[in-house]
Amino acid sequence: MLGQNIIYTVHDLNAQVGKTLLRNYSSIWVEGEVSNYKKYPSGHAYFILKDSRSQINCVLFSSYHASLNIAIKNGIKISVFGNITLYENRGQYQFQCINIIKSGHGHLWQQYIKLKEKLKEAGYFDNKLKIPVYPQRIGIITSNEGSVLKDMLRIIGRRAPSIEIDLYHSKTQGDESVDQLSSGVRYFSKRK
Repeated sequence: MLGQNIIYTVHDLNAQVGKTLLRNYSSIWVEGEVSNYKKYPSGHAYFILKDSRSQINCVLFSSYHASLNIAIKNGIKISVFGNITLYENRGQYQFQCINIIKSGHGHLWQQYIKLKEKLKEAGYFDNKLKIPVYPQRIGIITSNEGSVLKDMLRIIGRRAPSIEIDLYHSKTQGDESVDQLSSGVRYFSKRK
């Protein structure tokens, strides 16, 4: 038991938390939608399992992956069986999958397809301009508070410091994001 007068090393604390998670959350089923699925040459696969309110990192080791009768891909709804474990080096918990069964197409994927069709009908995918080999100016539609923007600016600054960047601030999640992102597309479409 963790005492108030005991000072733990970070490693010892993570080890204790890992044991607690494994003891309380082993051999359980969790249902959600697959996102960011990536299988590595080692045979291990990593992905995010999410629902409309939360997400959890998942790992599927090669020894279990080979025995599955399911093709895992982004957007499908699945039920995973396994254990909650703690990756002690980073202090991050994850779901270690042992078995996976398909539940259908996830709700978030269905919403994405509906939005894509709506935008297609509105003409947002028509008359796409050809991207120049050496652009002089790039427009970015994203939140000006997120790490995504910082990463993009850092990479563009390193690879092509002469490119001018125009930023259109938009929420990228939530109810207001669709209207704001659409406004950003219209804004840059007029500016060419």
